[in-house]
Formats: sequence, C-alpha cells, structure tokens
Amino acid sequence: MVRLLIMLIMVAVITISCQKSDLQKESRSPGEIAFRSNCQTCHILPKTDMKTDAEWPAMVNRYGEKAKLSVAQVNDIIAYLIANN
Repeated sequence: MVRLLIMLIMVAVITISCQKSDLQKESRSPGEIAFRSNCQTCHILPKTDMKTDAEWPAMVNRYGEKAKLSVAQVNDIIAYLIANN
C-alpha cells in the first residue's frame, strides 16, 4: 500500500514538472528559443547584459554566420538579447 502511494506521488510530481516545463517553453520568444538551442551547443550562454545594445548585433552576426543560422534566427536572437539587456 505504501509503495503504491509513493508511486502515485512520483507520477503526480513528474506530470506537474512536465506541464510546468511545457508552459515555460510556450512563453519563450522565438529569439530566446533560438538563442538557447543554438548558442549553447558551442559554449555557456552569455548573460544578456554582457554586451551593450550596440554590441550585440555584431557579435550575433559573426557567430550566427559560423553556426549557419538563418537571417531570421539572427534577427530574433538580437531582438531577444537587446530586449532583455
């Protein structure tokens, strides 16, 4: 009986955790999604305040080219970084 109760609690916790994760993903902008999924493949993600609004475009364009990102992805990432700077 105790094992069944523990298993039910574990299933509930996992279900709630997965739902919370899905909600967090849905609330992310395209720029944040592109930033997180592409930039961290090569290095630790920089903080958005690491560069000024004027510096981010050059950096993202340079590394975006190396990462073969689309123009839309680069623009989305730049917009995300500047908006959260």
